[in-house]
Amino acid sequence: MVTESLFGMLTASGVTILPYLLFRLTGLLDSGGDLAAILLMATVAVAPLSVAQTQTGIANGSSYYHSESWIPLLTGLGAEGIVVLTYYAARGGTLVPPSTYNTATGVPEDQAPIIWLLVGSAAVVPILQMVAINLFKQPKFKFVAEDDNANHEKKPLASLGMPKPMPVLTQTATGNTSVGLGISVLNGTW
Repeated sequence: MVTESLFGMLTASGVTILPYLLFRLTGLLDSGGDLAAILLMATVAVAPLSVAQTQTGIANGSSYYHSESWIPLLTGLGAEGIVVLTYYAARGGTLVPPSTYNTATGVPEDQAPIIWLLVGSAAVVPILQMVAINLFKQPKFKFVAEDDNANHEKKPLASLGMPKPMPVLTQTATGNTSVGLGISVLNGTW
């Protein structure tokens, strides 16, 4: 868990904070307007995708658990959407980043929304993705038995995994149709 979140934060920092600083130093974000907003949103929009790929790769390197890639992707995109929405609300309905200089009064604008956007994208979103991975990971648990066949292949005797609900449609003794739900918990060959 710690490795996933730390590498996720490292990935998110490289994807969000580095381009932000480069755009800020070159003056692209100080121009204001649509170009600055598009560059800023494109920078933070790719963070959940790259973080999910990094964290899923680390999580699936385990010998004991497996995680689907869509879980951190959806969690990251939803969390990033909330971070951007709060940034938008804090900026008073605009996505344009606050200017650090060249304002009419000579005083820099409030920088708290942009700090929240960067910290939320680089720290909060990777932590939430890590939590989602660890909540929904599945064990790679199998019993293995030797079979005396010509190839000496190992075949799973039984496997334990997530319950798989299946619809069941039967007919009762009185002739009525009955609908139910069957749940398979343990699969095996005996």
